[in-house]
Amino acid sequence: AISPREITTLISTSETAGAVLDTVGSFIDSRLFNEIHVATAFTKLAKVKATIGQPEREHASMGKLVASLRSFLQSRTLKAQAVANVCWAIASMQHELPELLSLLRQLAP
Repeated sequence: AISPREITTLISTSETAGAVLDTVGSFIDSRLFNEIHVATAFTKLAKVKATIGQPEREHASMGKLVASLRSFLQSRTLKAQAVANVCWAIASMQHELPELLSLLRQLAP
């Protein structure tokens, strides 16, 4: 069995956006997947944004990741550091993923 910490490590050591999304896809439906994983995934995507193309924009896990973020925002379970990290990530990826900018309104109501 894998631990939440190991999931975080797998996400943070991914070298491409596709790898981040593949890892997210492997665990996002698991009860272990949490707000730390969501924030880590967005942060890592921003760090490897040069590898974001059409396949990554259309990746099934991208939609699930955004839906998961919205869910954590609605339940108010994201801690301040996670909110700051996700805000930075979305702002950093505004050219690669402009559709994410609408999430900033939810992050800072």
